[in-house]
Amino acid sequence: MIQLRTLVFALVVLCQLGVPAWMILHREWTLRDGVRVKFKVEPMDPKDAVLGRSVRFRIPSSEVTLEEPVQRPSQVWAYALLEVDPEGFGRFAAVRDDPPEAGVYLRVRVRRSGKKGAIQLPFDRFYLPEDLVADTEEATGSTLGSGMKEAHVLLRVHEGFGVVEDLYVQDTPILDYLKVPPEPQMREGETS
Repeated sequence: MIQLRTLVFALVVLCQLGVPAWMILHREWTLRDGVRVKFKVEPMDPKDAVLGRSVRFRIPSSEVTLEEPVQRPSQVWAYALLEVDPEGFGRFAAVRDDPPEAGVYLRVRVRRSGKKGAIQLPFDRFYLPEDLVADTEEATGSTLGSGMKEAHVLLRVHEGFGVVEDLYVQDTPILDYLKVPPEPQMREGETS
């Protein structure tokens, strides 16, 4: 009986270590082997007591036309095919129920209604180091959240799995952007 308990305990420990290890390896493989795809985003800069500091983003062009209309609104897992332009920016071209045999695609949730589908990505934030954010919080918090700055996210996509590699603000990685103090903005009617 003791050997059975030991075996069960060993299997439980193996599973508890194996699942996080697999998740880490899958992420690292995607970062190493994945195709780079950029998406223009609308950044927001929230504080979250549980998740810490992050820059949340939304990809504005996340609606697609479905091949076949649905009778009732539903939400399903599907595969979004991506088209990548010469500059590296991606757009959602189509949605399929089965993974394609070739091409760049992401496994996503799709809210379907009639002939339209709204894609919900499995990621929507980029986490920032607390020490860097604490120093630059007042200077950049309103700037990122205002939507005044042009931003894009760089993803690595491999076999339906995507990982956020970096977030860029005005073609500068966000960590570098936060290190540079912002230029003072002039108000209407002021002269230099």
